[in-house]
Amino acid sequence: MRGLAAHRTPGVTPAAASSYAAAGAACCAGDRDLVIRHLREAVAGGSIVAGADLAVLQGRGLGKAAPSAAGTGSSPIGRWERHHLEILRALDARDRVWALALLRDHTAEFGCDPVLVLLVHDRGCGELVLPSCPCRASH
Repeated sequence: MRGLAAHRTPGVTPAAASSYAAAGAACCAGDRDLVIRHLREAVAGGSIVAGADLAVLQGRGLGKAAPSAAGTGSSPIGRWERHHLEILRALDARDRVWALALLRDHTAEFGCDPVLVLLVHDRGCGELVLPSCPCRASH
């Protein structure tokens, strides 16, 4: 899994990147409580993506959890983060078709992100066909 662990964002600690990777592994194992715990740890380490994921996973909607494409203040975001947040915005807008299309593009470019797979699946996109994912988010 490449995800945040490989696509380091300025201002995100190595521990936050590791926590995000652990959240992905917890998705593959089907342990939602552990996913939430690891996402919270990643947020504490400066991950704006994990904060947005957590908001969507807990059904709170994005609101201010998703920064603009430029990032927040001194923490610019990269291409991986922009793609990831765009998928979350599509989910928040209830545009499942667009979210799934974006997820397929994101996966083709960056590899599987089990947290996104879980979030997209939870929003009613049904069975996902993402051959480059080593696991499918368990439910």
